Amino acid sequence: MEVVAHERVAVPAGEFEAFKMVSKGRLSGTSPINSQYDAVVTTTYWYAAAARAIVKSVTQNPYLGVSTVEMVAYQLRP
Repeated sequence: MEVVAHERVAVPAGEFEAFKMVSKGRLSGTSPINSQYDAVVTTTYWYAAAARAIVKSVTQNPYLGVSTVEMVAYQLRP
């Protein structure tokens, strides 16, 4: 994983200053129907220290498409 930027990100839970991090992983093997697959999956995360959490992630998988997860609400606890 690599930190590539520090930027403002807007999600349903609000706007946050966040570290943008990128992770790449490789998928390869044989499927249950005996087809070969080989791909790089890239996931971008935004970690906001104010929320103490990852507030957004976007995964790009060439077989499954793009998947986005965003924080919709949060409550800080001491």
